[in-house]
Amino acid sequence: MEVFQLLDNNPLLGHYRVKMALDALGYRYGHTTVWQMVALYKEAHPRPKLPPHTPRSEERPLPTTAPHQVWCIDVRYLVKIDGHWLYSILLFDGYSRALVGADCFDRQNLSRVVQVCRQAIAQWGAPDVVVSDNAGVFLALSPCLEQLGIRWAPIARGHPWQNLAEGGFSIQRRKLDAYVAGCTDRALVYRQHAQFVQDYQFWGHWAHKRTDTQGRIYYLSPEVILSNARGRAVDPTRLRRVFRLRQQTRQVRQQGQIRLHNFGLYIDQGLWGQTVEVLMYDDAVRIEQAEHLLVSYPCVYDNKRRRITAVDGTGRQQYQYVQVVQLMLWTLELVRTVWRMPRYRRASWRREVLHAPQVGLFE
Repeated sequence: MEVFQLLDNNPLLGHYRVKMALDALGYRYGHTTVWQMVALYKEAHPRPKLPPHTPRSEERPLPTTAPHQVWCIDVRYLVKIDGHWLYSILLFDGYSRALVGADCFDRQNLSRVVQVCRQAIAQWGAPDVVVSDNAGVFLALSPCLEQLGIRWAPIARGHPWQNLAEGGFSIQRRKLDAYVAGCTDRALVYRQHAQFVQDYQFWGHWAHKRTDTQGRIYYLSPEVILSNARGRAVDPTRLRRVFRLRQQTRQVRQQGQIRLHNFGLYIDQGLWGQTVEVLMYDDAVRIEQAEHLLVSYPCVYDNKRRRITAVDGTGRQQYQYVQVVQLMLWTLELVRTVWRMPRYRRASWRREVLHAPQVGLFE
């Protein structure tokens, strides 16, 4: 009777939650017994059937007739190791159901999503539309897609089936869970994830159902449907510039260096007084002028603090040399190209005190 009263108050409860409630009351029944009690209640109190709902045209997924028209992207929680989650970022082609971009990361921030999208566009070309949910990381990605002529189409709230990476590919995602189930090592999870991506391309997909001459049913793999199709070509330099994390401007000082996040970066002394653009990535910082690359430094970018924490001066690459008129012979050369600078603090005294007094000519 306590079970029936509980189901009367909460008719949507399943036998798992009913068993948890019984355990809290001190009744230790097995799953089979609880399931039989819930089944008897459901049989005695059948739920009224809802009228069938026909999805409207705006509720359906975007139609596709060729590869690289619509891409679907989603972030998947994989497994928790040492108290930290590992995430899978999957990028599907809506027509062939093939994986055009996928990787496993320890974070689900913008830099990881940008990395997957940049590699996919560099390999397969740019699609027409990218479909995703309304997560903040995809909101931050949308301006980058617009610069490449790619339309971002977020799904309507409460309509997960519009994103094929969430609805139509649920079976494939369960297979991914089976690949990483029981893994306790990060390296093993990364290897299993890469193996899943390789195997998935050759599995027969339910969307590509075919029938042979003898009436037997078979399924084509996404690899066969995608074949060697390519999307719209994108300039690699343009692609690298668009998928940046942050962009700032700096003015070159007299010694030919700029200040960036408590680091002094040497550019070129011939650019004294000119303005340069600083593009920051997760692994490098690029200094450009009028979209021409001047110098590049390997670095470590902290996504939480949104600043550079380390710069490798030995990996400096100079891409452009500026002609400088030699007015004198320099006997000292710049040994270090990167050095730490003290944190910038505004002066506490008034600037008028530092001005030199003006003296008349005939005094």
